[in-house]
Amino acid sequence: MSLRTIDDQFSKETSFWRQLLRDFRLLKRIGRMIIAYFTEGRRIRRLYRQKQAQGEIFWVDEEVKS
Repeated sequence: MSLRTIDDQFSKETSFWRQLLRDFRLLKRIGRMIIAYFTEGRRIRRLYRQKQAQGEIFWVDEEVKS
C-alpha cells in the first residue's frame, strides 16, 4: 500500500524499504517539530505572558533571538 501522490508512477516504483525509510524520515521530522513546540514554544509563550502582564506589546522579531 502506498500513499496517494500526484504522480503514481513514482510511488509504484518505490520499494517497500524505500517507503519505510521515507516514512521514518517523516516521523523523525514530525518528532523534531513536536520537541521544538514544547521547548522553543514554551520559551516564547513565557516571554509573551510576561509582556502581556506588563501591558506591553510582544514583538516577535525583537524578543525572540534565534
